[in-house]
Amino acid sequence: MSMIIDNIVNRVKNFPLKDLEIVDVCIGIPFTYVIIEENGLKFLGTALTPLIELGCIERRNPPVDVYSLDVSKVVEWATDVHMIRRVIGMATINAVSQYFLKSEIDEFDTGLKLTEILNKVRAEKVAVIGYMRYLVEDLRREGFDFVIFERDFTSRRDGFSDCLEPRMLPEMDALLITGSSLINDSLDFVLRFARRSKVNVLIGPTAQVHPRLMRGFNVHYLYSCMVLDVEKAVELLKVTAWRDALFGEFSRVYMAKVPQP
Repeated sequence: MSMIIDNIVNRVKNFPLKDLEIVDVCIGIPFTYVIIEENGLKFLGTALTPLIELGCIERRNPPVDVYSLDVSKVVEWATDVHMIRRVIGMATINAVSQYFLKSEIDEFDTGLKLTEILNKVRAEKVAVIGYMRYLVEDLRREGFDFVIFERDFTSRRDGFSDCLEPRMLPEMDALLITGSSLINDSLDFVLRFARRSKVNVLIGPTAQVHPRLMRGFNVHYLYSCMVLDVEKAVELLKVTAWRDALFGEFSRVYMAKVPQP
């Protein structure tokens, strides 16, 4: 049975990609980025670098062939078992998504805040999948009842291990899911237990994927960012200032509605 990321790869390969070229790749902390170019115009896609998933396979086999491959080949890396290739593939999908989304963003952007969406569906119990500090602070400030799940024990804070998701997620009214769940295939697992959830939102820089690519997977919104000034964003990403790069003056934050079947 194919997974969500397999379907995304198949769908993005149906986009017209032949004129797009990868011109820059950086495996950074905490975000990897890929820049694609067409006729001098550059578009930046990001994906969370999966540090806790890396092992000897990645260190012994660096992806040095990335610049010699067509974009259509690199997006296939998003399904690879080599985690560095995988994150490059995801960032490339996001760069391609941003290229096509730039002229369509007003069609998909709802202009809504996350808390407005939760209030709209009257979510009483909210699950946060992946510890996202700024999101957690907003939820706490607005008085929402929420539970955090986090795989990395060093970032767990006041949350639960993700091994408890099958037991607790079926009782949740809304799921706020880190986009990095696309990288480690945990999105499929999480959505399997979203039995009561009224709204599922994929969140963060890794959620830059085009809304049409997410159709039919029980994800309702993508809360992410579009880089408007690639050069300035790259300067900041290189020194780990990801929030200024991706959620500051050089980017547009959006809440995109995913087309439903």
